[in-house]
Amino acid sequence: MLLQLNNVSANYGQRQVLSSINLEIGRGEIVGLIGPNGSGKSTLMKALVGLIPSCGEISYGRQPLSSISVKQLSRHVAYVAQERDVAWDLTVERVLALGCEAVGGSVRTPKYKEQRKQIIKSLSLETIRKSSILQVSGGEKTRALLGRALMQKTPLIVADEPTAGLDPEHQLELSEIFQNLREQGTSMLVSLHDWTYAARLCTTLVMLKDGKVVACGTPEQVLTQERVQDVYRVSAQIVKTEQGPIITPAARL
Repeated sequence: MLLQLNNVSANYGQRQVLSSINLEIGRGEIVGLIGPNGSGKSTLMKALVGLIPSCGEISYGRQPLSSISVKQLSRHVAYVAQERDVAWDLTVERVLALGCEAVGGSVRTPKYKEQRKQIIKSLSLETIRKSSILQVSGGEKTRALLGRALMQKTPLIVADEPTAGLDPEHQLELSEIFQNLREQGTSMLVSLHDWTYAARLCTTLVMLKDGKVVACGTPEQVLTQERVQDVYRVSAQIVKTEQGPIITPAARL
């Protein structure tokens, strides 16, 4: 098991944001966190990479998070935050190198040069690789920060709204990248708002409401008419196609 959460809770001041979260992620899984704004998705991701304090047990490979150093953690998990603000005037290529250096690698070795080349190509970053990260578009910045995470070559990637700012072509491209990583044994925990995208990408969905898990299972089990109405307070139209379900909000309730 790559990651285990047992009875995890977290507060912001006096306000409880997460309550009694239990979750396991094994190798080769794509787990999607879904739920309305304020349901606790980003808080959960920050807690499991140690960015905010929490109660309960968080373990990587059965090793408690509390006993793992920052450098050790960077070998277990790569994190892509929801916030895309970058303060450093670095080239996109240099941003990718930070992922390699986080785990003690050197981008000057042939191995890492080839890895960086492949990631730049797979994320369509060739034309901006020499550009400052401060000068690229929001979608390009998202892809560059994802590239930094991929350079860590961790068994688990945690990405908070990785499709934010991406056009449809690059969303599909990202889905292909994630599926290829899954086939190689890498797992992902991603937060998403697009139900159709989540249903087609993820092997497992975890639905949050008010900081609690209200459903966990396959996309078909989790994204039902009744549950969408209860959690999101909207009705949904669900159409099954050969490419997978199309799930769209129909009306507020």
